Amino acid sequence: MAPDGNRTKSLGYQILRKKRKLRTEFSGLSGKQIATLRMEKGNDYVTESSLEVVLSYSGDTPVFDGPHWRSGILIHEATFIDNQGEAAAASQNRGGRHSVLEAVIHRAASAPLDALILTHFSVRYKVDAIDEKIRHLCIDANVPYPVYRIPPGETVRDILSLPPVFVPHT
Repeated sequence: MAPDGNRTKSLGYQILRKKRKLRTEFSGLSGKQIATLRMEKGNDYVTESSLEVVLSYSGDTPVFDGPHWRSGILIHEATFIDNQGEAAAASQNRGGRHSVLEAVIHRAASAPLDALILTHFSVRYKVDAIDEKIRHLCIDANVPYPVYRIPPGETVRDILSLPPVFVPHT
């Protein structure tokens, strides 16, 4: 429960990187000229800051729309690998408290990601069935980046050092 008494159903997180870069109007200046401007007018005059989303985590939630997924890496739950079965239907009838793999992959396929990490699979699925479904859906959706998965009931450290389940053909 939230402090105000309302229920918090799910939380997602984003990790941001603040970057400073030279303003375009000063790109033709020498390093010495830029340093002089910086001394005279300050760093904010010479550079501009921007925020870059480097990692997004969906939490235990239904599928977000694509605009939320502008990050380097997205970690998203995919409890159900298909819409079949009572548990998937019950979840969808209660407002979609869990995601279905197909919806996650199809929505994420056009997002500007460097990688997708899928997690929170139901223990009812075998790892081989999950991997096969991921590969099939990624090919179908023309996913342009690698896709990793954390098997149900396992903890994985440094997942990006492991081979992805899906690698796009270049």
